[in-house]
Amino acid sequence: MSSLGLSSLHMNPYGGEDDLTLKIESIVEGCNDVCLRSVTQERTNQPLEDTSPQLNKRKRLPEAVLSLQNPCQELDAVCYANNWTLPTYHVNPAEGGFRANVTIKGADFDCSTEGELRSNPREARESSAALILAKLREVAAHAQ
Repeated sequence: MSSLGLSSLHMNPYGGEDDLTLKIESIVEGCNDVCLRSVTQERTNQPLEDTSPQLNKRKRLPEAVLSLQNPCQELDAVCYANNWTLPTYHVNPAEGGFRANVTIKGADFDCSTEGELRSNPREARESSAALILAKLREVAAHAQ
């Protein structure tokens, strides 16, 4: 706590400032707990009050969250990091579901792909984003 300049608070013989230090530490601890619970809630898509018991439970590999972003978010991040235009999606109803086409443009390329048939528009977008990410990784690997 000395790096925060709070070490001088412990020198009061009346204990009032010690109480303040304890309160600050409690607030910081509470904020850390809420942030952790919030992140867990976002990942598991469960109500916040239901996540506490699961924080201490280790997951087996088949249950593990192996990606913190969906493919659309990941593609947005890749485009942003490389200063490319953000992806453009076109979702169309198809026999039995939806298909999405995604297009991105870089300085020296245009890339487009159609995703697999999915049951809803969000999943269709994610499918096309995952396929174009795989295509970009393949092209980048061959270019090295």
